[in-house]
Amino acid sequence: MIGEEVSEQIPEEHTTSEELFIEGERERKLLYPRGVVFLLIHRLWDAFGTFVILTVLTIYLINELDFSESTSHTIFHVFTALFTFSPVAGALLADAYLSKFWTVFYLSILYTAGEVCLFIGSTLMNISSIRTISLLSLLIIALANGGLKPCASAFGGDQFDNTQALERKRFFTLFFFIIYLSQILAAFISPILRSHVECFGKDTCYPLVFGLPAFLNLFGITAFIVGKPFYKIFPVTDKILVSVFKCIGYAMKKAITNKTEKKEHWLQYAEDQFDKSLISDIRMLFHVFQVYIPVPFFFTLYFQVGSTWVLQASKMDGEVLGYLIQPDQMVLLFPILLVAFIPTFEFALYPLLNKLGMLQTHLQKMGTGGVLNGLAFVMAGFVQRYIEGDLSVQPKAGFSELTIVNNSPCQITVDDALLKAFETKTIRDLPLRQENTWYITPFNCSATEKLSKSFRPETQFELMMITLDNDIFQVLVQNDSRIKLKTGNPRIRLFFRTDFEFTIDDKISCFLIRGEGSVVKIIPDFDTRPSRTGTSEYFDVKPGDYQIYLSVNSTSPQEQPLGEWKFKRGGSYVVEIYQDLSENESKLTVFPTLQWNSIPILLQLPQYVTISAGSIMFIITGLAFSYSEAPMPMKAVVQAVWYLTYAFGNILLLIMKPFIYLLRSSNQLFAFGIFMLLDMVIFLIIAHFYAYSSDENKRQ
Repeated sequence: MIGEEVSEQIPEEHTTSEELFIEGERERKLLYPRGVVFLLIHRLWDAFGTFVILTVLTIYLINELDFSESTSHTIFHVFTALFTFSPVAGALLADAYLSKFWTVFYLSILYTAGEVCLFIGSTLMNISSIRTISLLSLLIIALANGGLKPCASAFGGDQFDNTQALERKRFFTLFFFIIYLSQILAAFISPILRSHVECFGKDTCYPLVFGLPAFLNLFGITAFIVGKPFYKIFPVTDKILVSVFKCIGYAMKKAITNKTEKKEHWLQYAEDQFDKSLISDIRMLFHVFQVYIPVPFFFTLYFQVGSTWVLQASKMDGEVLGYLIQPDQMVLLFPILLVAFIPTFEFALYPLLNKLGMLQTHLQKMGTGGVLNGLAFVMAGFVQRYIEGDLSVQPKAGFSELTIVNNSPCQITVDDALLKAFETKTIRDLPLRQENTWYITPFNCSATEKLSKSFRPETQFELMMITLDNDIFQVLVQNDSRIKLKTGNPRIRLFFRTDFEFTIDDKISCFLIRGEGSVVKIIPDFDTRPSRTGTSEYFDVKPGDYQIYLSVNSTSPQEQPLGEWKFKRGGSYVVEIYQDLSENESKLTVFPTLQWNSIPILLQLPQYVTISAGSIMFIITGLAFSYSEAPMPMKAVVQAVWYLTYAFGNILLLIMKPFIYLLRSSNQLFAFGIFMLLDMVIFLIIAHFYAYSSDENKRQ
């Protein structure tokens, strides 16, 4: 995702046009580093695996590991926090011990091992084993791949001679393009592999989702090793990151223990052990870091795009022009918009704003980006309000809701409620566990006798089917439920009267729900047998068009379907089947007991556009600001600390979660958006009093 690698496109040189011309003349004498192509191949598949996991992780945790939405959120953000803490460890490892090449190699091996373990875990059937292996695999992946981030691009930059400034800049641009290409591929391919391929007896195939990146990453590591003869590999010499930590630790210790000598700045207590130039550079670092104080909350919101927004999409109608957009495919918009917006901002918007005298400094652009981030979550809150309108209203405490299903060709009255043939009607506010006796009176019907039915509601939702068999009314009362599945799949339940009698010993006859590429067998409940009337439990199917058949004593259904229907994502349906061929009557009626997802998924588009624009203005500009303001020996240190703001953003979310998740979903999004706007007020106050140290930023 953006910010993970963007810093790597910022060049190390700030050269004038005249200097670039002179350098260009020299560069013609130098060959383009041949090892670069191997590094790009390695980076493509390394990043692809990361983005595949980030794309499907939330849905995998909920649907396959059976975690609640709340727990899945926690695991996702712990994973991303580890993912963003580990770059500091990777930078320290490369700087002090292994060098960039060997750090990239060893961590790539460890990362691939984590992917292989995740693949193995997803093939298991025991939920405890799947959870254990999957969570351990995610830990390995987060630590290994996060540690790669500060090393991979820097190693690529090492391949260029100092006179090859233009080639190096182009390399970083290409490196940046490769990363976003991998994200687009992952966002497009992984939902298709997850939802359109079946394996291991399931209607999804997570082993393929995780196995493909592991295989491709092995190919990437092979390419990385093959390119070794062409690389420039520099030994470990400068341990600047280690020196920074040692100097800070020594100064803090001495400042606490030394009660007699007073210094202008606490870092000056380290002057007896460290160079003054190093201490001066560290002071400049802390000057930059004060701007970082409000930054983590930006990433508190930013990383919810892959979790909260995906869950929001799972509760929306994904059908667009006949194509069903999967919830995790909407994330594909993010990298596409980023790739489209970056040249637009750099070559059109920023120059225009500069001419108008607006947003001329880095910090002004960052503040604007943060405001856009907050507004994106406010937009998401309004979308969530529409979604919440789709949810069923729960009965009052101590009361039940009864839906009467008239599955007959007769007009009837039920306790003074008039129902036409094959009509349904809902009666609310029936006291729970209270005996009721209702009278059913037929009109214009072969049945003539009035029938009484006594029942006691036991649950919040009940279903009563009234049907006709041999000119006598049959009444069935069943418990019901109003839930949306985590998968978003529609639920189907049958209430039927057929010419065929289901017996107690008959375990073969069934109803078949047949759609494109899938067949669901629905076996009627046994507690109503032997009978030609009955019900079934709920079964879930993938969204789509289905035909319903009666299959008697074999797997071959009747030639003509009883009827057909389109079942939409998120809905719960009762399918009424009435068959009486002696009266030349065959009828299939469907009514939803729970509204399907009716809010179009494209309503998320404005919030994606807004957060993409905000991310470009905040993250890319923030990296440019940090690079230009940091002292020359400390560029890598600042990059490592920038990644820490990602981690602190995730930790902040975990701290806030127990409190903010007490709110309804829409209010959670509103709260995050409002907090972000308040956070940007603090940021802009800090920016107003910030004194730029670099000449470049002073000129701005």
